[in-house]
Amino acid sequence: SMEQHAKFDALTQVPNRREFQARAEQGWRRLIDEGSGNCALLLIDIDFFKAYNDTYGHLGGDACLKRVASVLRSNARGYEDFIARYGGEEFVLLLPGATLESAREIGERLREAVIAEQIEHTGSSIERGHVTVSIGGTSAPATTGKTPGDLIRVADECLYKAKASGRNAVITQ
Repeated sequence: SMEQHAKFDALTQVPNRREFQARAEQGWRRLIDEGSGNCALLLIDIDFFKAYNDTYGHLGGDACLKRVASVLRSNARGYEDFIARYGGEEFVLLLPGATLESAREIGERLREAVIAEQIEHTGSSIERGHVTVSIGGTSAPATTGKTPGDLIRVADECLYKAKASGRNAVITQ
C-alpha cells in the first residue's frame, strides 16, 4: 500500500528515517507521560561502504545493506526496540528503557553479529576483509528536557569517534 511504502525503506524493509522520527517522538512522549525511564539510541554505520560499492557494484552494495539490516533486526531486543534506515549506509536503533550500559552491550552484540555474518569485503582493511560496523550511542532520561534530536547529535559525535578510532568499534557517552 502507499502508506506502507511511505513508512518503509523499499530496499532493506526496515522503517525509513521519516517513520523513525515519528516513532521516536511518540516513544519519547510516552516515556515523559510515564515519568520514568531512559531512552537510548544507537547510530550504526557500515565501515568502508563506498569501497564496498566500488568493489562489488551497487547491486552488491544493496545486497550488503539488506543483510546488515536483517542482522541488526534479529539482534535487537524484540518488539520495543525500533530500527530504521537513517541514511545511505547508516541505521538507527531506538532502545526505550535502556541505560547507557545496556545500550553499550546491545551495540557490542550488534557489532559482533555483523562480523559473525562474514560478509566478504576485500576493500576493507579490518577484520580479515569482512564487513564491519561502527556504532555511536547514548542514553538519557526522557524527563531531562532533551529530545530524540539531542540523542541523535550525541550518538553522531560518538559514531565519529568510533570511526576516528579505527572503526569496528562501539563508543557511547
